[in-house]
Amino acid sequence: MVHYLVKIIFLLFPIMPYNIYGLGKKNEVHVLNQLSGKSPQLELHCASGDNDLGYHYPHVGLNFHWKFDSWARTLFFCHFWWGDKDKAFDVFNHPLYCVEDAYQFIPED
Repeated sequence: MVHYLVKIIFLLFPIMPYNIYGLGKKNEVHVLNQLSGKSPQLELHCASGDNDLGYHYPHVGLNFHWKFDSWARTLFFCHFWWGDKDKAFDVFNHPLYCVEDAYQFIPED
């Protein structure tokens, strides 16, 4: 009986950290275009080390989204173009917080 219990504990141990830390779960990222209808067209290109999601042009009020399984080193980034402006940044880099340093991107009132 003890032998089987030990086997179960050793089988669960590799699985538990993924469940505890949110690793290996399905995640979803949405990029919502809430720009003015009179503004230039938004263009974006998102990718990870394994997946190139291509170029997208979401119309005002619509979004571009995708789902993926996250692991400890999962990283997705997007490059945005809007008229003559462009900016690239991580949109997912941490399985618990989505974007680890997101507070740096939130404008203060």
